[in-house]
Amino acid sequence: MLASTRQYTFSILFLMASALIISVAVYSMNVAHRIADVHAPLVDASMEIQLELTKAHLLFEELMVGDNHIDMQQVLQHIKEAQWFIHAMAWGAKKDGMTYVPLDDGAFNHRILRLGEAIKILASLMDKRLSHQQTSLPGSRADEQFNGHYEAILFDAERMKQHLMQLISEERETQKVSNYVGLALLIILLIGVLYYNIMQRGRELLLIKQLKEMATHDELTLLHNRRSFNKVFNNAWYNALRAKTPLTIAICDIDFFKKYNDTLGHQAGDMCLQQVAQVLQGILKRETDFVARYGGEEFVFILPVTYAEGARWFMDKLHKHVAEAKIKHPASDVSQYVTLSIGIATCTPNSKEKCILIEAADKALYQAKAQGRNRTVLASS
Repeated sequence: MLASTRQYTFSILFLMASALIISVAVYSMNVAHRIADVHAPLVDASMEIQLELTKAHLLFEELMVGDNHIDMQQVLQHIKEAQWFIHAMAWGAKKDGMTYVPLDDGAFNHRILRLGEAIKILASLMDKRLSHQQTSLPGSRADEQFNGHYEAILFDAERMKQHLMQLISEERETQKVSNYVGLALLIILLIGVLYYNIMQRGRELLLIKQLKEMATHDELTLLHNRRSFNKVFNNAWYNALRAKTPLTIAICDIDFFKKYNDTLGHQAGDMCLQQVAQVLQGILKRETDFVARYGGEEFVFILPVTYAEGARWFMDKLHKHVAEAKIKHPASDVSQYVTLSIGIATCTPNSKEKCILIEAADKALYQAKAQGRNRTVLASS
C-alpha cells in the first residue's frame, strides 16, 4: 500500500514537473519569437528610416547648392521609403522576405505615427526651400529651421530604436531566466527519474530476493526447504567425492508430534516447529554446515568433513539444546518437553549412489524411534 502511494505521488510530481518544463519551454519559444519576428524587424525598420532620411537630406543639400545630377524626385524617393517603413512599423507589412509586425503598444505606435507626420512636414520644408532657393541657402534661417526639424526626426527615430533595443534586452534577460528555470526543473526531473529507477530497482531486487527465498526456504520455519537441501547435498557430495573427505547426514524427527498437534492444535504445532527450527539453526557454527526442513516434523543436517564420532558429539549437543529450550509437550511418552529422535549416516563418497547415504540416515532414525525415541542412532557402516 505504501509503495503504491509513493508511486502514485511520484507520478503526480513527474507530471507536474513535466508540465512546468513544457510551459517554460513554450514561454522561452514565445520570447524567442518576439525577439526574432517582432522586435528585431522593427529595429531594422527604425534604422532604415534613419538611413533613408539621411540619404534624402544629403541629396537635398547637394541639390540646393546646384548639383545638376540630382533632382527632387530622387530626394522624394528616399522620403517615400522612410514613410513606407513608418507604415510597416505602425500597421505591419512585408518586404524583401522581411515581415514587420507592429507592437501591441498604443503609446509606441502613436510615436511612430507622429514621426510619420514629422517626415511629411520635412518634405514640405524641402519644397518650400527649393521654391525659395536663393533665400534658403546653407546658413540661412530657413536652412537652420530645416536642419533643426531634420535632427529632431532623427532623434525620435533613434529613441524608437533604443526603446526597441531595450525591449529586446529585457526579453533576452527574461528568456535567460526562463531557460535557467527550465534547466533546473529538467535536472530535478532527471534526478527524480533516476532516484525512482534506483528505488524501483531496489524493490525489484528485494522482490527477486524474496522470491528466491520463497523458492529455497520454508515459509513457516524460515529454514532451507527440501528443494534447497537437494541442491546443497549434491554439491556437498561431489565436493567430498573430489576431496575424498567424509560427509555426514543427520535426519531429526520431533517425537510424538502428531499427538502434540492433536492435543494443542495445529497453531501450537506451528509454533513448536518454529522454536525447534531456531534451536537447530542456532547450533550451526561452521559456514559449511547446513540444516533444512525435510518435511512435516523432520529436519535434516548436512555436515561436510565430519566423521561419525564428531557427528554423534554434535547431535548430543543438539539434544541438550532442545532440552534446555523446554518446549512443553503434554502428550509425549518420553518427556514433558519436546525431544528429538536422530539418525546419523556417515561415509566417504565413492562411485555409489548418494541416495544410499540418505537411506542409511533414515533407517538409523527409524531405529532411534524403535529404541524408545529421544536418542541418536548411528547407521552401521
